[in-house]
Amino acid sequence: MKIKTVIGIMLITCSLVGLTYWEVCGREQLTTRPVLAAASELPKGTILAASDLKLIHVGSDVYPQGSLAPGQEALAEGKAAAVDLHLNQPVTAELLEEQTQLFEDGQSVFSLPGEWIYARPSFLRAGDTIAVYLLPEKQKIGSFTIAYVRDSAEQAVLGDEDPKDGVLNRNGASGIIASVEILCKPRDYFAIYDRAINGPAPQAPLESDESEEAPSFEDGEAPAPVYGYDESIPYAGEPQLSAEPQPFLLLVLEEAAP
Repeated sequence: MKIKTVIGIMLITCSLVGLTYWEVCGREQLTTRPVLAAASELPKGTILAASDLKLIHVGSDVYPQGSLAPGQEALAEGKAAAVDLHLNQPVTAELLEEQTQLFEDGQSVFSLPGEWIYARPSFLRAGDTIAVYLLPEKQKIGSFTIAYVRDSAEQAVLGDEDPKDGVLNRNGASGIIASVEILCKPRDYFAIYDRAINGPAPQAPLESDESEEAPSFEDGEAPAPVYGYDESIPYAGEPQLSAEPQPFLLLVLEEAAP
């Protein structure tokens, strides 16, 4: 085999190897930068752990200023998402806040079970502000920020809408709302809890007309006893079960999350 042929084959082989390396690694290393990004959909208020982050590469021309680089996971761990973080969204310091900022003035996260909720918008999201009313009293307990919206499997209900589209365009969700968790003080939650246990306050009895005399019967004029089954009289031999508590909370959207 001629020396020129051998050299030609070697040059072609080197070219192919170089081209393959460029396409697989070189282009990415020269035109992109590694950043830490959200490994899944993370609602506002989520406390981040290392498993919530993953490494991705973004173009140098769209590299977000202040993005966390590989090896800076500790800067995000234990902090809360200040906004909803979407899958593969680069994480910057501005998108995180200290966990203690979420629980001011003695607030904490309390759950409003689905069986307590009489009515609520179907498009509620974490970060919304809602007014909580008691029914049938029509009494407002207060205004609260939603920490989480959960489905029946205790998973966060998320939407894929763009906040810029407005609240009336929240047409998609990852599940059906089963419970709503709010940020509130214990005294506010206990007021709701007491209402769930004790029911509404009893209504004042109607004033009776005392001038009306009770009917009297002369001898032999008393009504004859009625024999047989009377549906209005419960059977004394069976225990009477109390009715199950009825939903009593009305949740009204006051301010949509940005």
